[in-house]
Amino acid sequence: MAATSPLASKTSTSHPLSFPPSHVLRAVATSMNWRDRDIVVNVEREMTWRSATAAVLDALGDRDGPVHISAPRLRGAKEYIKRLALEQVTPSGSGNIHGLPLRNAPDLASLPHPKPTSMSARAKLKEDLRREPIPDREPYLLRITATAEDRWLPSIPGTIEISGVDSVPDDPQITLSRSDILIDTGAHVSTITDDLLDDTFREYLSDSIHDPYRSSTGVTVQLAGVFAFGDQPALEMDCIFQVVPLDSVPNQRSGIILGQNSVIDSIEYSSRPRKTLIARGEKVLDTVWGDIVVDGYVNVDGDYVTI
Repeated sequence: MAATSPLASKTSTSHPLSFPPSHVLRAVATSMNWRDRDIVVNVEREMTWRSATAAVLDALGDRDGPVHISAPRLRGAKEYIKRLALEQVTPSGSGNIHGLPLRNAPDLASLPHPKPTSMSARAKLKEDLRREPIPDREPYLLRITATAEDRWLPSIPGTIEISGVDSVPDDPQITLSRSDILIDTGAHVSTITDDLLDDTFREYLSDSIHDPYRSSTGVTVQLAGVFAFGDQPALEMDCIFQVVPLDSVPNQRSGIILGQNSVIDSIEYSSRPRKTLIARGEKVLDTVWGDIVVDGYVNVDGDYVTI
């Protein structure tokens, strides 16, 4: 087939691809590299394309092998990949990870206050925590460096009411409202940095009654939360979080992070990042992350709640 374009017009393997001959030969050479080293091609110093190719085919005889031919990477794409790679190893000037809000995110002030967690829900959370305690390790799988201008994690507004796992009605509680709660699927637990708590609640958490829920990485608490994913009805969830020292968080970001255990792993959702929306022809501001569409979630009783 004659080469008609320097780039593939289609990427599906069920259709023919169109590449320059040099790109195809380079892919073949890469596939053959260090294989069948007993094969020797007899060549002259000066040959033509056809004579050199014919000499290789003659030396191969009936031997053959698979080759994967992918689209050549454009110069702009190479520079983009290089820039991302450099940013992974270059410390951020701000020392912080920023989040981008979802499209159509509601104003934080419009969210309702979390409903008090029922006694049955509190007991269920405590039982879940005893059955599957939070591992005694750092909540984050990776240490991420991020530049202030490239922000990768989606953020949502929300209000949470925090209490101890074994708290009674007269015990201290604290309510936090934030417009920048990060969603991090790489964190195995949800976290709150201890700098957000007032002195009274920090002192309360230092009491020995919380020792069963204390680890080397923090103190586990329970909370009632209201989280807004775009313009959908807000999620009202009872869940467990871990209060962690600020210096244990990647890049020492002060704030709240939604992780897997009892939060993300209880939500059924689909994510639509800005890049995919733009590729589908939608106009999306570069100041938003995209959309997260929630279908439902599992409450503490194990029931599926449709949104």
